Amino acid sequence: MAVAFASSCNRVKTVAVELQNTGKRNSNCNRYQEELLGSLGKEGLFYERRLKGIARLNSKMMAGSKYDCLVELHQEINTRKGEELCKPKGKIGSRTNSYKLAESKFRLKIKFSKYQTIYFLLQVLSGCGVYDGTEIHEASAILFHLSRKGAEVQMYAPDILQMHVIDHTKGQPVEAESRNVLTESARIARGKITNLAKLTTQDHDAVIFPGGFGAAKNLSTFAVDGKDCKVHKEVERVLQEFHKAGKPIGLCCISPVLVAKVLPGAEVTVGHEVEEGGKWPYAGTAGAIKALGAKHCVKEVTEAHVDLKNKVVTTPAFMCETELHHIFEGIGAMVKNVLKLTGKYSGVS
Repeated sequence: MAVAFASSCNRVKTVAVELQNTGKRNSNCNRYQEELLGSLGKEGLFYERRLKGIARLNSKMMAGSKYDCLVELHQEINTRKGEELCKPKGKIGSRTNSYKLAESKFRLKIKFSKYQTIYFLLQVLSGCGVYDGTEIHEASAILFHLSRKGAEVQMYAPDILQMHVIDHTKGQPVEAESRNVLTESARIARGKITNLAKLTTQDHDAVIFPGGFGAAKNLSTFAVDGKDCKVHKEVERVLQEFHKAGKPIGLCCISPVLVAKVLPGAEVTVGHEVEEGGKWPYAGTAGAIKALGAKHCVKEVTEAHVDLKNKVVTTPAFMCETELHHIFEGIGAMVKNVLKLTGKYSGVS
């Protein structure tokens, strides 16, 4: 989910993705692609790996245009390296004559607006399991919606011990047992997770925090200290740096309390402010958010609140007792608005 390249680098990768289709449709272009990537050494291997699973592109483009994409990739990489632009040798592809290139420069004949935008996001986890870590359904819903938008997502978690371990069959603490937040979070990330201390803001377009009691127990002390809570130093750093950089922050369920503590005056939602017969069992959290100096906005479980000034997007999720598809719908609204705030949103469904 993450690595935000410079503008030119993004173009290189976008073109490289198109080459994946080129290789399948035109063997000559495929050989040229392999030669090009191979000449780059380690960097070539990097791009080759990145070709897999990135954005689904228009497969109806002609081979000649795809050939031009290949040439453009060559140009972009050589430009980045500060080398003299290389010219392709011989004829490649049956449509080469229809796409003649000037000797002094290469030209791209395809508008990049035709491609699906690629987002680079991160998700910060707090363990594995609703009562002592990340709410797994919420983390999965976030990944589902990001995947549908063509986003690359990277998982992070702090390398710390959990506040405690809960037996989820009984809802009770397990005595004499401890677990590590990073290790437990790796279960959700399928092993692909990084220590939160290594996160750098410039590598990502946005950050999203799923809920679960881990946000209130491991990422902060809210579960114990309420309005007097402290937020883990790395979590606080990430929130402050993303806010300073003007990059969007998404949160759901109980995790909006993190922003309420770190960014006083921010607007967030955890749903309704009264329990309404048990439908909103954690409605009291709204009062704590106000006590922290943030503004609480009442929203339905299927909605998301957008604080345009602070670029903070929140949704109630499991703060509401409701069907799972309503939770997913609200998280989808949150993800969509986070992507809009990146400034890269193209409306791709």
